[in-house]
Amino acid sequence: MNKLAWVFSASVMTGIISPAMANSSWPVQALVQSEASDIKTSQRIVVRFAKAVSDPLVENLLNKLQISTGFVSKKLDGLMIIETPVIGSDKLFALLRNSTLVRYVEWDQRVSLRNYNPTEPLYSEQYWLKNFGQPVQGVIGEVGEDIGFEQVNHKSSSHSILVALLDTGVDYRHNELEQQVWFNADEALDGTDTDGDGFVDNLYGADLVDADGDPMDLNGHGTHCAGIIAASQNGQGIQGVASEYVKILPVRVLDQNGNGNLSDIVMGLEFALQQGASISNNSYGFLTQSQALLELIEEGNRQGHLFVSAAGNKSSNMDGLLGIKDYPGALNNENILNVAALDNQGQLASYSNYGARSVDIAAYGSHVLSSYLNNSYAYLSGTSMAAPVVTGIAAFLKSMHPELSHLQMKQAILAGSHENPDLTGKVLSAGSAHLKGALRWYEEERPGTPPLDEVSDEPDKEGSSAQSTAVFEKIHQLLGSLLGL
Repeated sequence: MNKLAWVFSASVMTGIISPAMANSSWPVQALVQSEASDIKTSQRIVVRFAKAVSDPLVENLLNKLQISTGFVSKKLDGLMIIETPVIGSDKLFALLRNSTLVRYVEWDQRVSLRNYNPTEPLYSEQYWLKNFGQPVQGVIGEVGEDIGFEQVNHKSSSHSILVALLDTGVDYRHNELEQQVWFNADEALDGTDTDGDGFVDNLYGADLVDADGDPMDLNGHGTHCAGIIAASQNGQGIQGVASEYVKILPVRVLDQNGNGNLSDIVMGLEFALQQGASISNNSYGFLTQSQALLELIEEGNRQGHLFVSAAGNKSSNMDGLLGIKDYPGALNNENILNVAALDNQGQLASYSNYGARSVDIAAYGSHVLSSYLNNSYAYLSGTSMAAPVVTGIAAFLKSMHPELSHLQMKQAILAGSHENPDLTGKVLSAGSAHLKGALRWYEEERPGTPPLDEVSDEPDKEGSSAQSTAVFEKIHQLLGSLLGL
């Protein structure tokens, strides 16, 4: 397994240490953050060299620039995250940008949560699983506006899907989650990095914020998202969309206030990919495109990783000339599934971003009840809550059908969406995520169809031309909705 590697300060060791030499432990100190700007918010610079960091030309440049500490990616050759004092960082950025050895360089930036409302009083209804018109916080629901959770066969499966949750961490002691969280059997609780993955005593995930092995949630947001996906069937509270079929890998990239740095997102996603996560849930956002994250998501695409993201809560048409682009969902990687939010009446939430070229699908995200800190439960609203509904559906699909590729999971969710007139022209699928619909589309409307990357122009011996016709009809419907045909 590839491991995270760090290059340590020259005050500890002399000169530049190559990635092969820098795998003994994680940095002792976490990043000191600055709130001065939305773009340059920390002492980190993300740079990708045209050659490996261990290349003599790159090492010579690093020595000349007196750069001696940083994260070196094992997934993207030449990618390095540099920690540097704020004073002089502008000059260093310019020198790197002008070097012929540098492919690109970008400032670290602030990342924040995509929940919308504060915690509300606790109720027992989970309308997105079964909506029979029950009131949720005073709003009467629309019967049938749910994901069809009770309409599917919850059969047993031997395939447990690893889902990385890049968020504020997870309260892994919560009654709903203690059996649902990934456990690192290769790590001993002995004060050392037993398994060599870059983190000391990381039994339950990783913490990039404090640079340690404990991803305990100090905010509540990550615990809430984890419950939507995976809350246990234990008779004590709520039901996760994919509770029987999933393990949550907590990757803490946001602090107790729900804020963080893009560099921690990059490192956290790399950790998740190294652990073999099939899916990641990403309920956070930032406003400036990152080439480093785009390329790492593309590396995940090659690895077969589905990246589910929250579309954002700025009520913005992300397709419009004046629309606010909310990243990472606005990136154009094919393995991103970007999710808008609905209320319990099936209407696009007033706060949700939208755009039929930028947002793939909608899911229920308003007044969502889930697990919270200290064995409690809470309502939260936002595209942050809609994304894990879709993540849970994807994990359910993958467990029932291990042969599904990550792009087939995305295709099934889009093609099996529940048509919704309110979403025409606002999301690509013109519908809401529907567990029963996705399963039915894959199992009944598309049986025997080869994977997306194996589809041939020639019909196979089983007569798949008829199946292809059904696929193209669905695509035509989606394009028609998009173009107003």
